[in-house]
Amino acid sequence: PPYIFLNGKRGFDVEVDPTSLRDGRVHIGEVLGGEVNRPEAGPLFRLRIVVVRPERVQTYEGPNESRCITAGEVVRRFLVPPQGATACAFTIEATELDPLRTHDVRVHTLQFLPHRKYSKRKTSQSFTFTPKEPRGTHTFAVDHGATLEILVCSPFSMDGRKTINTKMEFYGLSTLDPSICVLSGHGPHRVDHHPSLRAAKLDPKFTLKRLHRLIAPCSHSINPLCLCTPAAGGSRDFVSSTSKRILELVL
Repeated sequence: PPYIFLNGKRGFDVEVDPTSLRDGRVHIGEVLGGEVNRPEAGPLFRLRIVVVRPERVQTYEGPNESRCITAGEVVRRFLVPPQGATACAFTIEATELDPLRTHDVRVHTLQFLPHRKYSKRKTSQSFTFTPKEPRGTHTFAVDHGATLEILVCSPFSMDGRKTINTKMEFYGLSTLDPSICVLSGHGPHRVDHHPSLRAAKLDPKFTLKRLHRLIAPCSHSINPLCLCTPAAGGSRDFVSSTSKRILELVL
């Protein structure tokens, strides 16, 4: 807009005190700028300020919540997993369901990590609830110390309102060596794990995702890189400090 000067000489600072804001929610405010002599003309610009104040979880049991949700409604919650947490189990239970129809709910989780791509900690799962199966659990990986966003929404095709109960439980399992490399002919490979939040049963399952195969050459030879001499223009094939010829290894 023509009334904004971006030369760095007409700026102002905005200080926000988030201590009185509610945890686990997104808070949005606006700074309106108008003309002093003509306040009736309305604001000339709006500066939107968004503050996300996550709720910090101290134990393996996350906050439980019971609320009504309508068609197309989006419910967001922000929290910080406890120290040592590596996974979260988010359980949804729907109550007062109509036996003549199904009820759909979608769960979306997102956690931003420094120097990691956006999809590293992004998950999504849909649930279809019936009176016989009113509960579903979404399990996903988390990192402690980073803000976690959990989104619950229902489709626009849903009729009326329904009550959902949510429950969160965190699990922690630390590995001393996260990158496991099994070498052929070296026997068993020991992997040490220890629970970081509470005692838990471990059912290990491994999947080989990458194969490194060593291929030995059938022949090899070491030859001078070029037959040119420095006087003939082949100076790049010699070490400048000692005038030694550079050799090449051909496999």
